[in-house]
Amino acid sequence: MKTRFVIKWLGGTVVALVAIVLAGMMKTPRGVQAQDEGNSGEDQLVHIGYAIAPVRLNLEGKNPEQRRLVGLGSFIG
Repeated sequence: MKTRFVIKWLGGTVVALVAIVLAGMMKTPRGVQAQDEGNSGEDQLVHIGYAIAPVRLNLEGKNPEQRRLVGLGSFIG
């Protein structure tokens, strides 16, 4: 009787530990990195900002720094 109880208890414990480990693996996102093509991280955000802008951006007459800030603002906002 005691042996069956111990086996049941061990089996339940092993199943619980496996479930905890699997749940932890599923919750933790894998580290994914984009390939760096020589651009800084902020330059990439500016590029994304231009792509996702909800309106057509009129950058006529803006200097390069102003254009960069507009793209960055579009990403942030």
